[in-house]
Amino acid sequence: MYLKIASFFLVMISLFACEKKEKTTEAKVEFQETNVPLDTLGEWVKIVMNKKKDGVLRGFELGTPLDTIKAKEKTKLLEENTAQRYITYSFDVDEDMVDVTYRYDEKQKVKSFEVLAIVNGVESFIQDFTTYYNLRYGNAKQSNDTMQVWQSQKGYKIKLIKSNKTSQARILIE
Repeated sequence: MYLKIASFFLVMISLFACEKKEKTTEAKVEFQETNVPLDTLGEWVKIVMNKKKDGVLRGFELGTPLDTIKAKEKTKLLEENTAQRYITYSFDVDEDMVDVTYRYDEKQKVKSFEVLAIVNGVESFIQDFTTYYNLRYGNAKQSNDTMQVWQSQKGYKIKLIKSNKTSQARILIE
């Protein structure tokens, strides 16, 4: 009789331990970054990302040499400031305007990206990029009415900011 009771408790303890271990294992599963097929996303993502799914922005990574940006960026050069180390390209989409600024370090390698979008229907711009970044990086780590923040596994942060001005949004990647 005691042997049956002891066996029963051993089986129960074993089952409980296995169940506990499975729950712990499930909690450790992390989101894996992925390149999202751009053709499945909103128009603003396709336009701003230049239909390139690779790279952090428009096919470029942080650390890309400035000469590579200059050679491959096909939009209109708006401004280059060597003293403050940035170069800005601009393009229009109907009545909307998007500026893409590449900030670089003393070695002339990109250290951050900034997108300024002045668009009619800024909410669709925000929604397109929220969907894209949630799919690519997982749900935003911080979110409120004016800003969302994602953290990449490579260590850079993505901030999507809705400006107080009704038709402006910014994306900062650093």
